[in-house]
Amino acid sequence: MIIINSKDAKVTEFRNGSLIAGIINKAQDSEVTIGSAVFGPNSRVPEEGFGVHDFDEYSFIIDGELEAQIEDQHVTLGPEQFSYIAEGEKHWSMNKTDKDCKLVWVSVKKIK
Repeated sequence: MIIINSKDAKVTEFRNGSLIAGIINKAQDSEVTIGSAVFGPNSRVPEEGFGVHDFDEYSFIIDGELEAQIEDQHVTLGPEQFSYIAEGEKHWSMNKTDKDCKLVWVSVKKIK
């Protein structure tokens, strides 16, 4: 078992929010990273345009609401909903409310 306290994890700040990367583990030809994020009111990631990454991303909304555009699909996510963004898919996420949106995410990158 690996335990990492959030105070010891890598924290990335963005406008009105933060992203915490907590655990990195290599198992079964994959690199798995787990973390949490807080999207403050009116925050967007990335701030402009679309993001894309070389791993699959799974998210679980704990509290609040988040709008997302994934390729051609526009969705609104709320508490206790999961999302999946496949490697290479263009996407963005935004909190258009006046309350924080808190989520947990997991990324899975295939090791070649």
